[in-house]
Amino acid sequence: MDGLPVEVLGRLRSDRVLLRPAPSREEFLLAGPCGGRPPKHGGEFRMKDETSWGEPAHLTSTATSRYGTAVASCWDRLHPRLGRRSAWRRFDLEHTFRMWKQTLGWAVPKIRDPYAADRWTWLIIIAYARLRLARLLAGDLRRPWERPLSPERLTPARVRTLIPSVVSSAWTRR
Repeated sequence: MDGLPVEVLGRLRSDRVLLRPAPSREEFLLAGPCGGRPPKHGGEFRMKDETSWGEPAHLTSTATSRYGTAVASCWDRLHPRLGRRSAWRRFDLEHTFRMWKQTLGWAVPKIRDPYAADRWTWLIIIAYARLRLARLLAGDLRRPWERPLSPERLTPARVRTLIPSVVSSAWTRR
């Protein structure tokens, strides 16, 4: 965006902690000549603690008639720490889509019409929801190498293997 007439203004909570970029290999070796694994992140930038801020990359000030002098500072390449929770959430989503594609056949049909693709996606979502709801109906029929699970913890893929027994038991309950 360099050279474009664009102004960006952002606002963050006062208790946020951001991380600086990791030092280069040369900076790391100069700071700790003993070696070791290079850090993934640099130092912390705590919004509440002005001593952690360091020198800003850019500093500008403007005299205003109503508010006095307005000062704006900016620091470059600060980023939030991605916690374990966000990494696990992404892991869950990736495996859900993988299960939709491989087990439920989401990507199998070669659909050209976007409306048909939407309908197919909704059918897959409904099938997934039904597998989640059928957990309590299914017993734990597992392969020898799979560990036993309680009915409320059964995965949709394992419930899918039990569908024939669930359907036959539903027909015999009449």
